[in-house]
Amino acid sequence: MADVTLLPEDYNGLKKEYLGLRNKLDSVNQELYGCKRQLKVVEALQLEYQNEIELLQSEANTEKIKREEKIVHLEENIVIQRSKFSERIHTLEAEVILKDEGLKQLKSEIELLKKDNAKETPTEDVNKLIQELMCLKSENEVLLENEEKLKSSLEALQKNSAFLEEALTECKEELLSVKESLSCKRDELVEANDLVQKLNDELFCLKSELESYRSRPLNSSSKGNSLFAEVDDRRVYLQETINRMKTEYIAMKQERAKHLNMISHLKTENKTLCERWKKDIEEKEDDQDMVVKSYKDRIEVLESLVEKYKQNLSAKPVVISVGTFSEIEFYQTMLNNKVKELEELREELKSRGLTHTILSTALKEANKEIRKWRLEATLKQCQIELQQNTPLEVASTKNIDEEIEKSSTELKQTEKDPHRTSRKHEKNKQSSVNDKHSTVKRDDDVIPINDSNDDIQFVDTETGVKFQRSAKEDATDRQILGILKQNKDNIMQSTVDDEDIADGMDIEKSNSCLEGSVEEKNEFLKEREISEDTSKKVTFSRSTVSPKISNRTALRKNCKRLLLPKPVYIPSE
Repeated sequence: MADVTLLPEDYNGLKKEYLGLRNKLDSVNQELYGCKRQLKVVEALQLEYQNEIELLQSEANTEKIKREEKIVHLEENIVIQRSKFSERIHTLEAEVILKDEGLKQLKSEIELLKKDNAKETPTEDVNKLIQELMCLKSENEVLLENEEKLKSSLEALQKNSAFLEEALTECKEELLSVKESLSCKRDELVEANDLVQKLNDELFCLKSELESYRSRPLNSSSKGNSLFAEVDDRRVYLQETINRMKTEYIAMKQERAKHLNMISHLKTENKTLCERWKKDIEEKEDDQDMVVKSYKDRIEVLESLVEKYKQNLSAKPVVISVGTFSEIEFYQTMLNNKVKELEELREELKSRGLTHTILSTALKEANKEIRKWRLEATLKQCQIELQQNTPLEVASTKNIDEEIEKSSTELKQTEKDPHRTSRKHEKNKQSSVNDKHSTVKRDDDVIPINDSNDDIQFVDTETGVKFQRSAKEDATDRQILGILKQNKDNIMQSTVDDEDIADGMDIEKSNSCLEGSVEEKNEFLKEREISEDTSKKVTFSRSTVSPKISNRTALRKNCKRLLLPKPVYIPSE
């Protein structure tokens, strides 16, 4: 090699490049400072939103507890009042039965008196009967007064129950409004988390660009002064890093798909559970309404009976006429028959009312058991789905291992004879000198490539964004690859933390991981700068072949592109 010389023109050019890079670094630092300020503002907003949500949740919980206590207290009062009125109704029915028995006894006594006192005049018997009837009439009036009192108290209780039902509906409406406000606040918090995640991604990209500006091209791993050996070493190094990045990318993509599937599955389960919960609540309310309706029907039947008794008493006043004993006996037999029919009808009505109430309570219990067994069935179904998902995870891990083995076999084939590949590359170069413009096909898209030293333009097939490539950007690409090789674990950790942020995980943890990775990268760059100062400087004349051209053409023919912060080629299968 010739002696190393530096011309003043090269110095001025390097100085201009240094000043340009310095200006870019200042602008990037300013943007980074602005992003940090935005991040602090967003974090403060997020803390405020979280505090507001916690306050609203605590207020909603306290109000919910108060309303539930009120509802429980009112339901207990309703149950107590119903039990009291049912006891009163039973006592009144018992008194009516006793009065009927008393009437029977009086009638039997009248018959005995008739037999014993057949010699007495009929006027005396009639007078006795009139006195007894007057006593019975007074007792009947007392019973009617008691019945009116009970009716008025029942109406008051019905009004109280209606008022309590209205209060319960108002409490339910307030609870729904509180739930809606809580869901709105949750949506706002999710939006704030998304904004923080975007800012974190932008900050990470800016930090990586800043590190690429600070770093220098790697020349320490070259073999001697041979140009082709250096190119071959660089090619092998790039292929290793690209294969490693490819396997990592495939694994991360599969993990992301798995997490997205889990999220969608959990969302569907959440929807089904909410619908089922609403259905259970409606069924419980229907059962409760059915039981209440059965009790109301029973009360209405008893009220109708009381009204009938009143109408009978008011419509048929007691008229006693002096007649013969035969007429009195006829009326007594008629009365006995009617009393028997009334007793039979009462017994039938009691039995039917009891069966109706028992059936309603039994149906309520049966619905409760159905809901319990339905929940157990859903639990079993979830366990079966988890058992079915485990073989799918094993198959995905096997696919990752196969991809890693393929990439390792490609690396072994390239490492067997690197000089032979460089010779083939020279032959291919000589045959393709006339065709300066070639094309590379990727996913049915044609990309024009210029083999000269001019700037190269790349187009992203998915977004249509154009990337302008120059000699300086090649150096930055090499720096990025070196950083990715040395700090692979840190990059993986930062990406995992970013995904955790997307799922609602802690944001401060991800920021600390990113800062740790940036500090380690800065230490690595300082060590490289010290090692590069000691390495030799090499100058190329116009007659020598540029290593950039040969490196590009060799990679373009057998490589695909990977879009990082700057485009990078990946070896195709």
